[in-house]
Parts: sequence; structure tokens; C-alpha cells
Amino acid sequence: EKKQALSEAELREVRREYARPPPEGWTVLIFLERMGFGDSAEDVANLFERWEDFISMNAKDITRIPDLTVGQRRKLDRYITLFNHGLWPKVSPDEFHERFGGVPLEREGQPWTAEEDQKLLELAREYDVDFGDPWIYLSWELQRREDAVVERYVEIVVKPREKATSHELAITKASRPLHMNRKFRMIPTDLLIVPSEANFPLAPRRFELPAAFSKYRQDDIF
Repeated sequence: EKKQALSEAELREVRREYARPPPEGWTVLIFLERMGFGDSAEDVANLFERWEDFISMNAKDITRIPDLTVGQRRKLDRYITLFNHGLWPKVSPDEFHERFGGVPLEREGQPWTAEEDQKLLELAREYDVDFGDPWIYLSWELQRREDAVVERYVEIVVKPREKATSHELAITKASRPLHMNRKFRMIPTDLLIVPSEANFPLAPRRFELPAAFSKYRQDDIF
């Protein structure tokens, strides 16, 4: 128990050290007023000498503040968490994008070249795009967003393949309007045909891991 208390104290010091600074001109009292803390906001603000002591609190620390309602404790915990994650108070769209936009990939948003198309086809074979969902790996290899890689693959592979393939259209249900009202329809009973292994032999089951994934395989798991 003593060791756990020491660990919590160390974590609290780390949170204090790396606490986010307040917005310009803000104090603990202004924070409480902006979040709509309610009664006793000034009394709570007077409990903290430094901003870091206040903003580094976790849910357990908040329970130690006396004379608060359950709703006030929950609300305070929520807004401190939002503030520390940069989600409150609201900022301009440009600043929000700067915080959370991440680093753009090298080829993101640029036109596709013939060399990139060829590399996409090679990676699609290497990672076997029909096995699982390997698009995040292709995204990194090509330095483009995952959705852009998928869309390009559809354009240069899937669409031409589908256009060159013949398809059959089958109507699986028939209906006839009733005489009393055409809005009511009579749907016949479904007939399900289950093929047998005697007439439709199944292909042998074979598990083949694509070569690109072999380095991630752990033999002791499967």
C-alpha cells in the first residue's frame, strides 16, 4: 500500500511537470466558470495555489475536494480531461488541424505516376490484397492515404476486371399483387437448395500466409 501511494505521488508530480499551460488570461476560477461549474466555484479555486496543481488532477484527486455534488465531480473530471487532450476550449479549424492533422505522407494528394501504378500492382501481389485487410501496409509503402490507395486499385484493377467479366442476373423472389389492393403483395415460400459434397466436391483447405506477412508470424501462436 505504501509503495502504491508512492507511485501515485510520482505520477502526480509527472502530471504537474507536463501540465498544459492555461489559455492566455485564464485562472482556475475562469476555468470553472467557463465550464459551468456552478455554486462554490470560487471556494474550489481558492484551494489551489498553482494552475499545475489544479489541471493535473485525476478522478481520484477530485474526490478529495470537499462539499461537491456528484454531478460537479463528474463534470470537472470531464472538462479537465478534455482540456488536457486539447479538445476544450474550442479552437479555430486551422489550429485544430495543426494539433491533430499529423504529418502528411510524402506522396499524399499528388497525381499517380505509371511507376507508382506498377509498384501498387507489385505490392498488391506481395501482400495479397484478397487476404485480410493489408491496405495500411500498402499505404505506408506508397506514402499515400489508405483510401487513396484503395481507390486507385479499384480504378486500375477492379473496374477493368469487372467490365471484362460476364454476369448473370437471377430473380430470387416472385410476387403477385392481391386483387383488393396493389400495395399488398403475396410472397411465395423460399426454396433453399443446399448442394451436397457428392455433387459439389469442396476444394481442399489450405492456409497460405502471404510472403509479406511471414515476418510477423509467430509459430507458437498458430
